[in-house]
Amino acid sequence: MDDKTPQASLTYNLSLRNTITGKWLYNTMAVIYGTNSGWRRIAEPGNVFTNKKWVLTGLPAGTYQWAVQAIDADFVGGTFAGGKTFTIAATDISELNSEVTFGTADGKLVVNNNSGNTLDITVYTLTGNLINQFKAGGYSRYPWSGECIL
Repeated sequence: MDDKTPQASLTYNLSLRNTITGKWLYNTMAVIYGTNSGWRRIAEPGNVFTNKKWVLTGLPAGTYQWAVQAIDADFVGGTFAGGKTFTIAATDISELNSEVTFGTADGKLVVNNNSGNTLDITVYTLTGNLINQFKAGGYSRYPWSGECIL
């Protein structure tokens, strides 16, 4: 990578891989690790273009490994930086147990738990403030109003 390309003209490659499945979500078409780190298989801008931040949405639960690479105006890539991991825990109750359903009726939060286990439920406002905590087994109804995160 040259030292003459203005920073505003650099593009970036984001590498993102699920370490559990091995699936690439963002493939850089470049060598990511080792002595050839940064060598590109294609002469094109990076996969996130000139963006210096990138929002990832809809990732399923799992552990992910990421790295980023700067690419100059001649499409030559620098060494990858990062090589870090992050984990997304299961957040959807259906990922935890498909025998549990949630709903609302008559101003109540309704939990129908057919799993045979008692669940610890924590309810937050959309801004992250705690509303209530309770244990749910079988069919249960709890006071509720408005939007919340379980």
